[in-house]
Amino acid sequence: MSYSPLYFSAFQRLTRPRRDVIGFCTLLALFLGDTVDLSHSALAGSLRELAFSMDQCRNATEPALKVEHCSIVISRSADRKIRERAFNSRGHAYMALNRFAEAANDFTAVIRLNPRIAGYYDNRQNAFKALGRLDDALADANKAVRLAPTYAFVYAARGNVLAELGQYDPALQDFTTAISLDPKNAGNFVGRGTIFVKARQPLQAVSEARPSLRFRGTVSQLLPLSNPESGLRRKQGFDSPWARQ
Repeated sequence: MSYSPLYFSAFQRLTRPRRDVIGFCTLLALFLGDTVDLSHSALAGSLRELAFSMDQCRNATEPALKVEHCSIVISRSADRKIRERAFNSRGHAYMALNRFAEAANDFTAVIRLNPRIAGYYDNRQNAFKALGRLDDALADANKAVRLAPTYAFVYAARGNVLAELGQYDPALQDFTTAISLDPKNAGNFVGRGTIFVKARQPLQAVSEARPSLRFRGTVSQLLPLSNPESGLRRKQGFDSPWARQ
């Protein structure tokens, strides 16, 4: 069963404490010019269930639960923005469950609904990278850079893909750009240092640790750089976050 985008738009405008089924049904009755008491109707029950699933799709902490409720929202809502958010949220949940092919499919659905958001391509390139589809990941990373050329995360993400492809020089250039755009992000220094490790340039890798020490919470990230040979054996690397919402 699908519901009109007009009704859900009205529902979204309600302040959060008033997002209850009675408030929504009252508004629905006004749209219809109807004074029928909807509080105990089957429609009210369906709307209550959908409203609960919308909340769980956004806020559930368990990935499997998020998948369940986002699937309900996707199957029942006809609103493009609601479906966009639901596909994106379910895609992240699939990533957390290591169901990378399903995640890639959901991120593709998001891109079809809104192809102008760089973060959506970044999400899909992470899924492609996890599937070993590095050429597809690079294509998405390039698209993200074109859409958001002033954001550091798109260069860091592309740098990681290039490093996986063994293209260390352009990968280093991307991380250098990321650092210039976001010089307070220790992860970008660690990312560039990790590529130096992979490129067997240990002295440069260790030098990346120095600026990173200015930031808090980077000790675990710096371990591969403090012992480059160990880092080479473990092939540790920095990845941009999945969550680009």
